[in-house]
Amino acid sequence: MKKVGIDFSDRRDAAWRNTYHILKEFHTQHGHCDVPKDLVTSDGINIQSWKRSQRSSYKSNTLRAEYRELLDSIGFSWDPAQDRWNLRCKELAQFHAVHGHFNIPAGPLRSWLYQQRKKLTAGKLSEGAQQRLSDIDPLWAQTDREQS
Repeated sequence: MKKVGIDFSDRRDAAWRNTYHILKEFHTQHGHCDVPKDLVTSDGINIQSWKRSQRSSYKSNTLRAEYRELLDSIGFSWDPAQDRWNLRCKELAQFHAVHGHFNIPAGPLRSWLYQQRKKLTAGKLSEGAQQRLSDIDPLWAQTDREQS
C-alpha cells in the first residue's frame, strides 16, 4: 500500500496513542492500571487485551522504545504475576515482623503461603523465591504444627 501512497503506520500510531491516553487517564483517576475487563476505546479496542499485547511486544523486543517509556511513566506493569507475588511477600514480611510467626488467619495471605509451600514440595518454587521467603524466616516452609 505504501507504493500507492497509503501508510497505515500513522493510523496504528494514532490508535496506540488513543488507547494509551485512555489508560493514562484511568491511571490518573485510580492510581493504577488495573482496568475493568469491559473498558473499550471508541475504536473498539479492549484495554485489557491491548495491555496483554503491549506485554507480548515488550517480551519479544518489538515494542517501540517510545511506547515503552510512555507506559513506564505511568507505572505500567510488565509482569503482573510477579507484582502480585512481590506484594504477597511484602505482606508476609509485615505479618511476620508484627507477630513473629506464620500462623496466619484464614484469608488470601494464608492461601498464598500454602501455595508457596506446595510449590516448594513439588520442586516448582524458584531459588529466588525460596531465598526471599527464607530472608523473612528460615523456617518459612514449616507449617505451624511443625514449628511447635
